[in-house]
Amino acid sequence: MNFKKTIVSIVTCILFVTFNTTLNFEVSASVEKNWEWTIQQGMDSSDLNAIIEVNGVKLAVGNDSTIFRSTEAGKWNNVQISYQSHLIDAATNNKNAVIIGSNGFISTTVDGLKWSVMKDIKLKGDLYVEQYDQDFKGTEKARDRLTLDQVEWMDISWDGQQYIAVGIWPYHYQYYFAASSSNGLEWEFHALVPPEKLLLSSLHSDMKIVKFQNRWLALHTNGMFISNDFKTWEFKNIQLGGSIQEVATNGECIVAVGWDGRAGTGFPIGGVIYVSSNGVDWKRISNQLTKGSLNSVIWDGERFITVGQHGTILQSEDGLNWTSKTKNPAKIQNTVFFQVHYIGLTGNMNAINLLNGQYFAVGDVGTIRSTQGLDQEWNLEKAGTYNDLYGVKFNANTYAILGEGVFASSSDGVHWENVDSDKINQESKFYQLTSSGGMFVTSGYQIDYQVTTTPVYLYANRKLTELSQRFQEDILDAITINREIRLFGRKNVYLSKDGGENWETLKGFQAIPVATNGKMWIGYRNFDYYISKDGLNWSKSKMVVDGINTFDNVKKAVWNGSSFTAIYGDSLIESYNGIDWKTVVQEKYQYLHSLAVNSKGVIVAVGQNGSIHMNADRKTWVKIKSPTLKELRDVTWDGEKFIAVGNEGVIIVGRSK
Repeated sequence: MNFKKTIVSIVTCILFVTFNTTLNFEVSASVEKNWEWTIQQGMDSSDLNAIIEVNGVKLAVGNDSTIFRSTEAGKWNNVQISYQSHLIDAATNNKNAVIIGSNGFISTTVDGLKWSVMKDIKLKGDLYVEQYDQDFKGTEKARDRLTLDQVEWMDISWDGQQYIAVGIWPYHYQYYFAASSSNGLEWEFHALVPPEKLLLSSLHSDMKIVKFQNRWLALHTNGMFISNDFKTWEFKNIQLGGSIQEVATNGECIVAVGWDGRAGTGFPIGGVIYVSSNGVDWKRISNQLTKGSLNSVIWDGERFITVGQHGTILQSEDGLNWTSKTKNPAKIQNTVFFQVHYIGLTGNMNAINLLNGQYFAVGDVGTIRSTQGLDQEWNLEKAGTYNDLYGVKFNANTYAILGEGVFASSSDGVHWENVDSDKINQESKFYQLTSSGGMFVTSGYQIDYQVTTTPVYLYANRKLTELSQRFQEDILDAITINREIRLFGRKNVYLSKDGGENWETLKGFQAIPVATNGKMWIGYRNFDYYISKDGLNWSKSKMVVDGINTFDNVKKAVWNGSSFTAIYGDSLIESYNGIDWKTVVQEKYQYLHSLAVNSKGVIVAVGQNGSIHMNADRKTWVKIKSPTLKELRDVTWDGEKFIAVGNEGVIIVGRSK
């Protein structure tokens, strides 16, 4: 697995540990029944994490419940499953296949079309809290038992006789376990307990499992478990620096690959390789061949092959001496510390496998590539489109969306066309979209020759115009409101009442408007909160949340006909007078990004992990089962349906049945 999958696992752990605290939050069957949310696009652009072949069928799996199936060279079709999970790994015994993912998901198949459901999975060997933590002994929590929905899987493989897997139970700490199954349906669990007071928590590493020289190794950056029978495990306090993403063996030695971002160690920051001849004593291989993470490694019968970020491919016959087989590597600029999407033949590769005499690699943004040999050119079999979307608006029978290097319009909300793409720098990243009176105004930033600029564009009457070139200062925010355009610079605020043709400089202090009920405006400027009766004359105001004076503000809010609703960190708050607010929804560490309201006062808020919250009766908030796990950035109402957009080009639609 790769660095990004590790982060997904850790985030999920954090969500479990916080127990998903919710205030005044109810599940309403009527809202689920009356509204339907579907994914319109974005599945093809999910990162892929593993590829296998079973009974002549190739399967590539990845984030956001993505499964691609192929029975014919170069042709891949999406397979839908009902469970929402980031699929992180897969294994096969050549009779059936097993995939594992976040939220405890595990499923088996023989053809990639029919999949077992969660209720088919049986657990043997109960795990209790007291097995892991002596501090719980004698308490009510001591006999709390692991259930499948609490499992966070990390790694799975077939060892020649059985499926073997490792994962964590995020309870008080991260409790590790090993599991085995002969058929993928019945699993026996065993606790992996390090010595007392030694925690195997790490923000950069999952645990990997492999059978090596008739022993099983569960390998972690900060320690390793060894077993001769898969039931009794002994802990070895080894230290492998960085993050271990994958392991492979040829029977004589074992190779672990990953990424090491530690500074001051004497080793270069970048991809890391370790090799061992006994599974206990490890040697770090000096690797100057890649700066990016190495995400996967296999033994193909003759050589070890590892792949990673930026199209990196390395090979070794003995695990000690490595040569590069990278073709046309991507240009890399300061990307080793965070995940950057690269797609296509120079893209990030998350897994490689040898299937029926041909190499297949899968990677970011739905990329699938193949080759007959590492010295030959790769074929790009499939790739999505990497464009995180940050805004969506509907106005005057026109839709607009924007994102990283994207500004597109549509007449139906289904088919999208790029708007004057020759005028937009592909390095532009648009984070704000506002609309009124048939006008759309977008703003963001772009970097040219190490110089950062803040472009602002106006789209009206199918014409794109850059507004920011008119002014001698950076434009920090742009608002369209009441058929007017307001641009907020570092010093001045500019107003246009005729679609951007003529401009005047507003006098006096001007806050950035957020929402209005027709009589009162609320807004912000810098870190302060403001109110106004006309949207022009503003006064600083206190903001009272749950009875406590705050020095915060709100930047996203709507009026539903009777009250304001605003996003406030990881909460939704409500106010009738714009000053006194109360929390109506709160989910720790699952932040919301945008909200929209329709003519009947139905409010929708969207955010991290595909979260959707709805209020359909002006009383009860409901968390909707989302069709995506991708982060949703913006939502709009078009008169008939809600449309939300987000990361990796995802677009979802919510309709009233």
